[in-house]
Amino acid sequence: MSQPAPRRTSAPPSLNGEQLPLFAAQSAEPVNPARPAPQSLASACSPTWGRHGSNPPRYGWLGQAYAALVDDPEVFAHEDNTVRLSAGSKNRVASIRFWMRAFTLTCETDPVPGQATSVVLTERAHWLLNPDTGVDPYLEDFASLWLLHWWLLSSRPCRVPTWYVAFNHMLAVFSKDTLRRRLGALATQAGWKTPSAKVVGEDISCLVRMYSPERTWADSSPHIEDIIDRPFSPLRLLSTPEADQLRLHPGVVPAEVVAYACLDYSHTLAPAARTISVARLGTDIGGPGRAFRLYSRQLTTYLQRVADTHAGIRLTKSLGEPVLTFDEPAMPLGGHLLGALYSRSGYQAPPLPPR
Repeated sequence: MSQPAPRRTSAPPSLNGEQLPLFAAQSAEPVNPARPAPQSLASACSPTWGRHGSNPPRYGWLGQAYAALVDDPEVFAHEDNTVRLSAGSKNRVASIRFWMRAFTLTCETDPVPGQATSVVLTERAHWLLNPDTGVDPYLEDFASLWLLHWWLLSSRPCRVPTWYVAFNHMLAVFSKDTLRRRLGALATQAGWKTPSAKVVGEDISCLVRMYSPERTWADSSPHIEDIIDRPFSPLRLLSTPEADQLRLHPGVVPAEVVAYACLDYSHTLAPAARTISVARLGTDIGGPGRAFRLYSRQLTTYLQRVADTHAGIRLTKSLGEPVLTFDEPAMPLGGHLLGALYSRSGYQAPPLPPR
């Protein structure tokens, strides 16, 4: 595997007025205003089961797709796209396209029968992945993986319902069978066609491969790519203590990313608001507490760290409970926090745990 290019040492560019609102959790694609209540699966996700082709996102995929789309916005429609994307197979081309959209790095118009769908890079993609001006084009900063994780779960609609249910509707420890039954029940409640056991199994397997640092999912002679190409495993959000059991762990997240996600979520609920309770941030389905597996007390610690070093954001009390208070709209304040994070140098990921 080729080594990433040296990280750009200059300070990242400031987001302009047109870019800042696009960092809110609202989808880069049109949202149906008639969606049901926010905590229902139908309002949060689309019934896109198994669209990843059993491939979790790999090192280099997002950057390669970004570069290819800049060169040719119709790259996914070409016969030689396996070569242009260094994908190796049509299945992986489809997986790359899916993950770019799921992370909200692209948006797509609804296809006309018989015509190729238009794939368009979003402002988020340019801000993150542009090799000349992007803040982290090679995804070398640990913070970028946390940011992508948040964008994956907070996008509307979320295109990985199994991921959404696992992080938002499950306890810390649960069996794969419990997750399967929960997915079936929520799909029925949403009025969706219940996904087949095979598709759900593939979703759960892909989820585990994406986040787990362990090798228990691999066969006796796994491909080397399946071992090294799992950039999200260092987040250590998920482990498999037993063959049929999953455990979710609290994230060790950069404080600015936590604060950004909290402001992003507040903007989604009420763009004009200037306060939101930390309890709600920690417990709401679809909120940052569940996405990062952080309790309200842990969120308070992260937010206080940011409040101590950034003007315009502070923790106050209401009826004895902590409240996140901010002096300007949640967006662009969240974007400014990310700019401050990426302007720092030397941010390193913690080492992987022993095998």
